[in-house]
Amino acid sequence: MRQNFLYVCKQPVLEVGVKRAVCVQAEEDLQEVARILGQKKFKKVPVISGQQLVGIISRGDVIRTAVKRFLNH
Repeated sequence: MRQNFLYVCKQPVLEVGVKRAVCVQAEEDLQEVARILGQKKFKKVPVISGQQLVGIISRGDVIRTAVKRFLNH
């Protein structure tokens, strides 16, 4: 079992990770981000501006913001 674990740990990230990342633009509206997260069943997605990574948004971020806006109106 230990040998299997060590084998897995030594695999290159590109062999294990997602080949086509799904990103959202920094200007994207919250509803679209929520749709992407739900449809793709992702917990988080990278946020980009142009070609630059500027952050990561999570389901929790979306839910917290939506609830906060709902309660403030």
